[in-house]
Amino acid sequence: MTSQEKIIKELTELSSKGLNIITRKDFDLNKKKKEISEMEMQIDDFEIKGFAVELEKVLLDNLYKELEDLDFDKEHIYQEHIIMDDLAIAIGKYNGAEIHTFGEAKTNNIKLKSNLQKLTSQIKQLNLGVEKAKTEKEKDTIRLEIIKSEGLVIKVKGVMSKYSVDFKDFLELDETLNGDIKELNTKIDSLKTKASSNTKELDLLYLDLVDENKSKETQGELAQIKIDEIKSVLELVENELPQHEIKLAELMSEQEWLGKQINLPSKEFIGLEAKLKIWDKKKDDLIEIISAMESRFYIKSTNKNAVEGENPLKDVLERVRGLSEAMDEEEAFDEEQEDFVSEEVSYGKQSKKMGINPFVFSMLALGGYLAFKK
Repeated sequence: MTSQEKIIKELTELSSKGLNIITRKDFDLNKKKKEISEMEMQIDDFEIKGFAVELEKVLLDNLYKELEDLDFDKEHIYQEHIIMDDLAIAIGKYNGAEIHTFGEAKTNNIKLKSNLQKLTSQIKQLNLGVEKAKTEKEKDTIRLEIIKSEGLVIKVKGVMSKYSVDFKDFLELDETLNGDIKELNTKIDSLKTKASSNTKELDLLYLDLVDENKSKETQGELAQIKIDEIKSVLELVENELPQHEIKLAELMSEQEWLGKQINLPSKEFIGLEAKLKIWDKKKDDLIEIISAMESRFYIKSTNKNAVEGENPLKDVLERVRGLSEAMDEEEAFDEEQEDFVSEEVSYGKQSKKMGINPFVFSMLALGGYLAFKK
């Protein structure tokens, strides 16, 4: 299987995976809507018969809340983000573009920093070696190694410099998130330390109260005042700590999401509402990419008008499935043509080979979606 065929297979699998995700969600939504409809009919029936419906109305409100939670499920929306990104990456690869997520680039940059330190240390040791070398031949050998290492340093610095430019917006946001996460971790550690020390102090006070050998000063009203003070502190910690822990988990989730992105249509990305706006921009960009690919493969576009209540990504994924089928057919045709025109053709005593590819396409302009980034 050629690399192009692997990418086509990947596109087929991604479209199927995305459609399965949407189908499962549609099933859950329809099931919940049916429950709502049945509950509304039951309430109407009970009201006609003069029965109390307070409990049923509470249950109905809960069902509507569950429907909303299903419709705007954060994890499902994240899955759709990833599917769209993976499709863009696959189409980019098909057209010869290497596309990486911010997280991949960040990991690579960390490795480059480590390599740069090793190279710098190596050059330092080589320079010392030149000083210690006894013959000019030994010195020249070491100098060649220094030149080679310095060349690598220039290349590494060049890649690192490109990373800092290409992912400038990402880096700024990641740094802000790191600062917020560090601040929250400090608060959480401080609260946990406070809870631990106050809990130990409270335990000692309780032990003193039941110890007959202890001074009476630790008992009675003074002891109770101290106990109440400590309990008040522990109550404040108990109320404050979970809020910080929830916020920390949210920020770490946002940082993880940021690392999985290949572009950033907006610097405002934290929270569900922002993710939905970015989702919409990604979907529009992906449609442009698919439309260009369809034109390239002479496929009549099947872009449908939005249907209320239907996920617009479903139509996009169905178009990708059709596109991958056309790409697969052309790949097979190209192979057949190449086999045919590559056969030896004899002209009298002269023998020639003709390696002609009748389908030479210019690089597809993949738009803003695949640009490293604004």
